[in-house]
Amino acid sequence: MATAVAEVIWMVGLLKDLCVEVSTPIQLYCDSKTAMQTAANPILHERTKHIEIDCYSVREMLKEGLIHPVHVLTKFQLADLLTK
Repeated sequence: MATAVAEVIWMVGLLKDLCVEVSTPIQLYCDSKTAMQTAANPILHERTKHIEIDCYSVREMLKEGLIHPVHVLTKFQLADLLTK
């Protein structure tokens, strides 16, 4: 999820440089409820501190309203079509 958010940030910056208006929030389709809950939860626990750095960028974009994570079932996640 953090990689996808980094790509979104880059793409939005590129489109703004090209004077293209981007409507927000951008829907980010995710098949991991755990990743979505961790990103939305401002409290990190002892068991999740290894993902602390990646989480901050995702949380920042959630707070700014740039992204809106949407849960999809794995079988409908087209980005993972041939990876599983």
